[in-house]
Amino acid sequence: MNRMVLVVAAVVCVALLGGFAALGLSAHAPVPQPVHRDIPLAAPQAAAPTVIAPPPPPPAPLVTPLVPAQPDAAPAAAPAASAPVAAPAH
Repeated sequence: MNRMVLVVAAVVCVALLGGFAALGLSAHAPVPQPVHRDIPLAAPQAAAPTVIAPPPPPPAPLVTPLVPAQPDAAPAAAPAASAPVAAPAH
């Protein structure tokens, strides 16, 4: 138990020292950098009125005409009947 208390205390001390080192160990106040000063911004320009054009019409569908079947053509031959299959013997 005492060992765990010492480990936790050591971790807390190291974290505190690391925090102070990360914030800076110098005694003087931080000097403001030129990046942090206020930069004057240009006034926003008025937006130009936009004209909304209607969308172009969709292209015409490509339809292929169906060719009617020849009325005097012979109907397709029926497939040949296969030989009867015998039921397997059990």
